[in-house]
Amino acid sequence: MGSTQSTWVNAEYMGASQISTYHLTSGFLKPLNPILGETFTGEFEDGTKYYAEQTSHHPPISHYMLRGPDDIYVFTGYANFAAHPGLNTISINVRGDRKITFKNGITYNFNNVDVS
Repeated sequence: MGSTQSTWVNAEYMGASQISTYHLTSGFLKPLNPILGETFTGEFEDGTKYYAEQTSHHPPISHYMLRGPDDIYVFTGYANFAAHPGLNTISINVRGDRKITFKNGITYNFNNVDVS
């Protein structure tokens, strides 16, 4: 695989990660509670591992790390959740820095965009 093709594959991973972020953060059952020391860990069938911890209660901030199978990528970041209720609408913003590092050493830093 040449370096140009690797760049395109990395770009595809970046696009997929951004789209999946909106799906995964569009709702939640219960936030983690830092007062109780709650954390979340998980492992998918392909070997991907996920770690998360609520590091602040007010404002609610979660830090996380996602390690791909065989460490093909490491995705880290934090999310600062903010809700703004309106008369008949609600706007939920998930802000925070994100970084993805691929096994070939290429690193991308980015932020989420606000969606209302």
